[in-house]
Amino acid sequence: MLLKIIGEDLTPENLMYWLTCLHLIMGSKDPRRSQEIIEHLVSFRLDMTSNAAFKEASKIQLLESAVSDLGWHFRHEKPILENFLAHLDHPYKTVREAMGRVIASIYRTRYHESYETVEKLLAANK
Repeated sequence: MLLKIIGEDLTPENLMYWLTCLHLIMGSKDPRRSQEIIEHLVSFRLDMTSNAAFKEASKIQLLESAVSDLGWHFRHEKPILENFLAHLDHPYKTVREAMGRVIASIYRTRYHESYETVEKLLAANK
């Protein structure tokens, strides 16, 4: 049911409900528990000829929510980045802005300050 709604039945009236639903399903949980949903979201590709800017932006917003909720556990970023970076010239501003938020979320979850050993961490923080 959820996959059908994500694919076809999102509306401005129900988007926030489904964002909350995804957050409850994925937030602070092992991503393997929601693999089917993640695969469905990751399989989304931009349609440059579509006149349905809301549907495109809504699907991207659901993807952004999944990336943010899963954090560094999200490991399907490569096809998304390739698709979005190839379509930065999308005709609709709302879609471009949503793409930018997803790209930012992906890169934000990839950055991690760390040290090779505890000794190096302690030395750097004296």
